[in-house]
Amino acid sequence: MTGTNGKTTTVTMLEGIFRAAGKKAIACGNVGRPLTSCLQELGEDGLAVLEISSFQLETLYSLRPHVAVVLNVTEDHLNRHYNMENYIYLKSRLLKNSAESEYAVLNHDDPIVRGFAEKTKAKIVWFSLRERVEGAYLQDDCFCWYGERLFPAGDLPLEGEHNRANALAAIAAAKLMGTDTTSIRTALKNFRGVKHRLEKVGELNGITFIDDSKATNVDSAIKAVGSVKGESVILLGGKDKGYSYEPLFDAIKDSGVVHAVIYGENAFRILNAALKKGFSAVTLCRPFDLAVRVAYLTAGKGQNVLLSPASASFDAFTSYEERGKRFCEMLELLKSEAGNALSVPKEATVEEDE
Repeated sequence: MTGTNGKTTTVTMLEGIFRAAGKKAIACGNVGRPLTSCLQELGEDGLAVLEISSFQLETLYSLRPHVAVVLNVTEDHLNRHYNMENYIYLKSRLLKNSAESEYAVLNHDDPIVRGFAEKTKAKIVWFSLRERVEGAYLQDDCFCWYGERLFPAGDLPLEGEHNRANALAAIAAAKLMGTDTTSIRTALKNFRGVKHRLEKVGELNGITFIDDSKATNVDSAIKAVGSVKGESVILLGGKDKGYSYEPLFDAIKDSGVVHAVIYGENAFRILNAALKKGFSAVTLCRPFDLAVRVAYLTAGKGQNVLLSPASASFDAFTSYEERGKRFCEMLELLKSEAGNALSVPKEATVEEDE
């Protein structure tokens, strides 16, 4: 499975579906464990649910998955791949070795991914939120598979249209592997998401902290601000990946985001994009810990502090996981200070950050 966004969520969904059906399955690859470390555990009848990044696809030559899934393609990693043409080509390489006996599960709603159908010998199976396709789709707010109504989309615990699309991709792959509807329904109804992806990690003084550190590109952050309920103060910044941040502020202006706290190596590029789009409710402060503190002080009761950086973490952290962990640690520190009556009063204002 590859795509710009949703890979980890979807491979984790699939792992859960296969295990609910009594099959031996391991989510591996870019999601954490290398495939080679799983071979003995999987044995001859196990299922490797493999997440593949564009970096891995650069040197991929012999892999031929029985089911290859491409979720979506939007701007990402342009600091490495230089332009979208190279990035799109790399994503299509997942289908390079597929034969007529294999399947390609493609997102019909994504024009780039839809074009991949012409680049493979595999049998095409679609998934779509918008149309009834040959494959998995939504109809009357219900997940469907070739005319079979599986279960209401509202039963999926995760918010957001992007997660419904992820579920459709997982349904298609699971069905192609012969999985029964009951197992699919059970696993998806009980799926609670993955760490660092729109994860509610706690609350302080009526303010909810949401860890979306996995949003390392603009498209992922756009999906986050469109999914989170209520008003939010968003934390943006990190290491630049070579794309424009202006589309993010187009989305922010139509969302519940009321303020942006901008930090990190690319802070001035993000600030410039905000001002170009006429979004002036911003605070600029470079260190991450201070940014979290300022976001908390800026948020009001009933609002969220949303870490959805739209950037890589490598300016200050070794991974998005470490960044998300530090966000949670800062929440615990703020709780401790509040408990000891040492925190800045909520009515105080932050006028200037150095």
